[in-house]
Amino acid sequence: MDKKLFESEEINDWHKKLNSKEHSPRRGYRRNVRVYTLVCYVNNIIGCFLSHNEGPIPVFIGRARKHMTDFPDNREWHEYYKMVTNYLNTVETHLVEHGIDITSIYNYRNE
Repeated sequence: MDKKLFESEEINDWHKKLNSKEHSPRRGYRRNVRVYTLVCYVNNIIGCFLSHNEGPIPVFIGRARKHMTDFPDNREWHEYYKMVTNYLNTVETHLVEHGIDITSIYNYRNE
């Protein structure tokens, strides 16, 4: 594994932005709200990244993408969905650039 995998200023900036009061989806931390699952997947990715545990990250990227496909955004969460899409693309590219196998992203439907 590349030692610089977890030293991405761009990704760390995303982590701060996605969980900021300004950008978190309204009611996104309530379990009975559809976007809650997506918020959890994103925060699982953040937690794995911060703890230098790259293994589960592709799985959670796949689950987040599937969730966004299964539950398209609405006006209330449109901006959050756009940010998450950009974040997932950034993290996925970053993993590939650092030699991490991301094939589990494409197998998420089989879990």
